[in-house]
Amino acid sequence: MGWAPGSESPLPAAAGWCAGAAAGASLLTSSIAPVLLLWLLVYNRGGRRLSKAAAFLAGSVVSLIPVLLLLAKAPGVVVFNILKFHLLYRTVEWSGATTHNLETLTSWML
Repeated sequence: MGWAPGSESPLPAAAGWCAGAAAGASLLTSSIAPVLLLWLLVYNRGGRRLSKAAAFLAGSVVSLIPVLLLLAKAPGVVVFNILKFHLLYRTVEWSGATTHNLETLTSWML
């Protein structure tokens, strides 16, 4: 399976899909999408930067379609489950929750 000269590889879209799927699985991995997008824009080796960034973002949106559909159907439930619970209620009666979250969020840097 080859690619025509000058055509963009589907890899940026696949990377965006994977980053979006990871964020959909755990908000602690949501920081990887902007990092990968920035890396893609700065260290681009061939092809057009903006088309690769657009493919990456499109892949991210595609992987989040189930969440977006649920958000359209029941916005209150989705906002509570994805944001409010994890930001406000998850740490109740767990003194080490914030430390654990920060360690998990920054563990890829070490």
